[in-house]
Amino acid sequence: MLRKLWQGTAEYADAIVALLLAIVFGLLGALGIVSQAVTGGGILTTLAVLAIVILRDRVNKVSLDRDVRDATSQSREVLGKLPNQLSHIDQLAGNIRELRGLIEGMAMVSALRGAEVQEAHRAARSKTDRWFFKGGTGTYTRAVTLPRCVETARQDRHALQFRLEIIDPTDAEACKRYEDFRRSVSTAPDGTGEAWYPGRARLESYATILAACWNMQRFRLLDIQVGLTSVVSTFRYDMSSECLIVTQDDPRFPALRVPHGKSLYDAYDVELRTSFSQARRVQLELAATVSLSAEPTALEVETLLETLELSPKPPLDQAEAELVAQKAIHAKNPYPDEA
Repeated sequence: MLRKLWQGTAEYADAIVALLLAIVFGLLGALGIVSQAVTGGGILTTLAVLAIVILRDRVNKVSLDRDVRDATSQSREVLGKLPNQLSHIDQLAGNIRELRGLIEGMAMVSALRGAEVQEAHRAARSKTDRWFFKGGTGTYTRAVTLPRCVETARQDRHALQFRLEIIDPTDAEACKRYEDFRRSVSTAPDGTGEAWYPGRARLESYATILAACWNMQRFRLLDIQVGLTSVVSTFRYDMSSECLIVTQDDPRFPALRVPHGKSLYDAYDVELRTSFSQARRVQLELAATVSLSAEPTALEVETLLETLELSPKPPLDQAEAELVAQKAIHAKNPYPDEA
């Protein structure tokens, strides 16, 4: 409080001095203590102090006006540049949003190794009403994914949409390319206990087609489609309503998981749909005329393939037809460590 009082007194000291002089000389003159000459001198001194106060205020006012004009001019100049600066800010904000999108796009992909891959498949199967597969002959899909998804859908009594894109078993060159690739990366037996011998690829693809028909006849809420391709891919794509899982034939290599709702998931969805639209469609509706028993016979296999217009060339012998039925209904999990 005292500090503020002192600052105010110092700021108006000259005015206060003038006031005090006027009061003092006025009282002295009125009381007759001093002569008229002294009183006149005091008045002149007071007027001089007042003149100084007025001149100081005038100088301050002129200086203030000049500062206001300068500030106004600077503000006008700054405001004139503001639209361009705002446009640059908008552009920068757009770049930041794009960069953030790219960063989020990278963050949305998670790498899976070992048991994490099978756990991701298991979680995806438990919460889906659709499954789209592309790659190879569909051994794991036939052995694990399809039967377990059908089992879950049957228990929950909901429809199940399935779409498979596999190697065309009638394309001998494509089958040979796939077998050569599998043998080139490993000559040892895979998780099913079999090595990739010549002719195995077409048997595996036929088994997947038979499994599709067999499950379709036993679960009427299964909407399944099969497309055949001559393009050999080293990747396998499994897309559920929850996520996309991209794997390779060798489980030692990491897999990728992309959750639903991310832009990368949508991009792969378009890719898989486009790829499937170019595949040769298997007319599975024709399979309704062929009754498949719980354990399909070699004759049933041959009849089914003929009905679907997929007769093998050269024809399957009885042992091969029985092997196709075995692989379709009792397929071995190529990753037996999965619980």
